Amino acid sequence: LRIIGTGFREGLTIAIGRFACADLVIESPNLARCTTPPASVGVDDVNATWQVQGEREQATLSQAFTYYEQVRIAEVRPDRVPLRGGVEVFIRGDGLIEGSRVRIAGQQINEVRSTDDGSIAVIVPPGEVGPADVQVSNFNGQATLEGGLLYYEEVQLDAVEPPIGPLTGGTPVSLRGAGLDQRSRVTFGMA
Repeated sequence: LRIIGTGFREGLTIAIGRFACADLVIESPNLARCTTPPASVGVDDVNATWQVQGEREQATLSQAFTYYEQVRIAEVRPDRVPLRGGVEVFIRGDGLIEGSRVRIAGQQINEVRSTDDGSIAVIVPPGEVGPADVQVSNFNGQATLEGGLLYYEEVQLDAVEPPIGPLTGGTPVSLRGAGLDQRSRVTFGMA
């Protein structure tokens, strides 16, 4: 933290709210630097106190320093969406304030809605199969959840060949469509 004022000299302490700064360095009678103490989110006074041999002077700059939560993405729910997009997802974490900007797979999201629980909601744009990074930025900083969202191809069945077989089963068939892979489970009728 850089503090600008007058009369800075040996014996000076700087406090944010009730807690003293660490690593105070007086660079000149008008400039001091220090490391802020931990605190809660909010606005605090900055207090400069000079005390030597019983003499004491104090100056306060009211509501001069704001503590904020750094941006952090904890999760995206749901974390799987179809290629076509259009699904609302909720981004949870810290420092997700009104006015946050969101990018998914590099695409800027135009509508970002803050929710009552401190998360943000967006409608996912269309994407490509696979993982996509989710990025949030605002006045508090920026965070990226790599692979935080997974785009998948929706299952679509276009044809079964051959379309007939004996009641006893055992006929090899081929399926044509989209979203089918080795993990797909196929059933016939009520099986």
